[in-house]
Amino acid sequence: QELMRVYGSLFWNLSNMINSTEPPRVYVGSFWDQPYKEGTFHLLFSEEKADLIQELTEHIPRQALDKKVSSLIRRAKDVFVHA
Repeated sequence: QELMRVYGSLFWNLSNMINSTEPPRVYVGSFWDQPYKEGTFHLLFSEEKADLIQELTEHIPRQALDKKVSSLIRRAKDVFVHA
């Protein structure tokens, strides 16, 4: 429950800087190379780490490709307008 309060407080304070109705994904975890201690949120941390790795390896390259295609289309439209 304390984690959810911190999460809510973080977004409340960042809401002035984020120009979106949907908040960005925030990953929670302990990203060091030592094993997790007993009594911690080790299952949550492991799931979040797996989600982060998936985001970095699958979604971000796909978004970069979408950006390149959008840029190509925009430039083609500019060429068409000036032709």
